[in-house]
Amino acid sequence: MGDPDSARSLIHIGDIINLIIGVLVFLVITVFSLGIGIIVGWIPLVIAIWTHMRVKDALELIDAGRYREAKDKVMIPSIISLLFNSLIGGLIILIGAVSLPSENVQEVPQGAGEVF
Repeated sequence: MGDPDSARSLIHIGDIINLIIGVLVFLVITVFSLGIGIIVGWIPLVIAIWTHMRVKDALELIDAGRYREAKDKVMIPSIISLLFNSLIGGLIILIGAVSLPSENVQEVPQGAGEVF
Protein backbone atom coordinates (compact mmCIF):
# COMPACT_ATOMS: atom_id res chain seq x y z
CA MET A 1 0.00 0.00 0.00
CA GLY A 2 2.65 2.48 1.02
CA ASP A 3 6.36 2.94 1.32
CA PRO A 4 7.70 1.26 4.49
CA ASP A 5 10.37 3.93 4.97
CA SER A 6 7.88 6.79 4.99
CA ALA A 7 5.54 4.82 7.26
CA ARG A 8 8.46 4.16 9.62
CA SER A 9 9.29 7.88 9.64
CA LEU A 10 5.68 8.81 10.37
CA ILE A 11 5.48 6.34 13.25
CA HIS A 12 8.76 7.63 14.69
CA ILE A 13 7.73 11.30 14.41
CA GLY A 14 4.34 10.57 15.98
CA ASP A 15 6.07 8.76 18.83
CA ILE A 16 8.34 11.73 19.54
CA ILE A 17 5.38 14.14 19.51
CA ASN A 18 3.44 11.78 21.76
CA LEU A 19 6.29 11.58 24.30
CA ILE A 20 6.79 15.36 24.37
CA ILE A 21 3.09 16.07 24.86
CA GLY A 22 2.78 13.33 27.50
CA VAL A 23 5.63 14.82 29.54
CA LEU A 24 4.33 18.38 29.11
CA VAL A 25 0.80 17.44 30.17
CA PHE A 26 2.17 15.59 33.18
CA LEU A 27 4.24 18.62 34.21
CA VAL A 28 1.40 21.09 33.70
CA ILE A 29 -1.10 19.01 35.64
CA THR A 30 1.24 18.31 38.55
CA VAL A 31 2.54 21.90 38.80
CA PHE A 32 -0.75 23.75 38.48
CA SER A 33 -3.02 21.47 40.47
CA LEU A 34 -2.71 20.01 43.91
CA GLY A 35 -4.22 16.88 45.38
CA ILE A 36 -6.10 14.83 42.79
CA GLY A 37 -4.20 16.48 39.90
CA ILE A 38 -1.02 14.68 40.89
CA ILE A 39 -2.80 11.32 40.63
CA VAL A 40 -4.48 12.18 37.31
CA GLY A 41 -1.26 13.66 35.87
CA TRP A 42 0.37 10.24 35.60
CA ILE A 43 -2.18 8.95 33.07
CA PRO A 44 -0.85 10.78 29.96
CA LEU A 45 2.73 10.02 30.94
CA VAL A 46 2.05 6.30 31.37
CA ILE A 47 0.19 6.18 28.04
CA ALA A 48 3.09 7.98 26.31
CA ILE A 49 5.68 5.60 27.76
CA TRP A 50 3.61 2.50 26.95
CA THR A 51 3.07 3.72 23.39
CA HIS A 52 6.78 4.46 23.06
CA MET A 53 7.71 0.92 24.11
CA ARG A 54 5.25 -0.57 21.61
CA VAL A 55 6.45 1.75 18.82
CA LYS A 56 10.06 0.83 19.56
CA ASP A 57 9.20 -2.86 19.12
CA ALA A 58 7.20 -2.08 15.97
CA LEU A 59 10.11 -0.17 14.43
CA GLU A 60 12.33 -3.21 14.93
CA LEU A 61 9.70 -5.36 13.21
CA ILE A 62 9.55 -2.90 10.30
CA ASP A 63 13.32 -3.07 9.94
CA ALA A 64 13.02 -6.87 9.80
CA GLY A 65 10.36 -6.65 7.08
CA ARG A 66 7.54 -7.98 9.28
CA TYR A 67 5.01 -5.25 8.45
CA ARG A 68 1.80 -7.04 9.43
CA GLU A 69 3.12 -7.77 12.94
CA ALA A 70 4.36 -4.18 13.29
CA LYS A 71 0.96 -2.86 12.28
CA ASP A 72 -0.77 -5.12 14.80
CA LYS A 73 1.64 -4.08 17.55
CA VAL A 74 1.12 -0.33 17.09
CA MET A 75 -2.59 0.01 16.21
CA ILE A 76 -4.11 -0.21 19.71
CA PRO A 77 -1.53 2.09 21.38
CA SER A 78 -1.99 4.66 18.64
CA ILE A 79 -5.77 4.70 19.11
CA ILE A 80 -5.44 4.95 22.90
CA SER A 81 -2.89 7.72 22.48
CA LEU A 82 -5.18 9.45 20.00
CA LEU A 83 -8.07 9.41 22.46
CA PHE A 84 -6.37 10.06 25.79
CA ASN A 85 -2.97 11.63 25.25
CA SER A 86 -2.07 13.43 22.06
CA LEU A 87 -4.41 13.92 19.15
CA ILE A 88 -1.59 14.89 16.80
CA GLY A 89 0.92 12.22 17.89
CA GLY A 90 -1.66 9.44 17.94
CA LEU A 91 -3.01 10.44 14.54
CA ILE A 92 0.46 10.50 12.96
CA ILE A 93 1.28 7.06 14.42
CA LEU A 94 -2.06 5.74 13.17
CA ILE A 95 -1.49 7.12 9.65
CA GLY A 96 1.97 5.53 9.61
CA ALA A 97 0.59 2.19 10.76
CA VAL A 98 -2.18 2.21 8.17
CA SER A 99 0.26 3.08 5.39
CA LEU A 100 2.43 0.03 6.09
CA PRO A 101 2.19 -2.73 3.48
CA SER A 102 -0.22 -5.53 4.37
CA GLU A 103 2.14 -8.37 3.58
CA ASN A 104 5.55 -9.17 4.97
CA VAL A 105 8.71 -9.11 2.87
CA GLN A 106 9.43 -12.53 1.42
CA GLU A 107 13.06 -13.49 1.86
CA VAL A 108 14.65 -15.07 -1.20
CA PRO A 109 16.60 -18.21 -0.25
CA GLN A 110 20.30 -18.28 -1.10
CA GLY A 111 20.98 -19.73 -4.53
CA ALA A 112 17.42 -19.15 -5.74
CA GLY A 113 18.33 -16.08 -7.78
CA GLU A 114 17.82 -15.61 -11.47
CA VAL A 115 19.74 -17.79 -13.86
CA PHE A 116 21.28 -16.07 -16.86
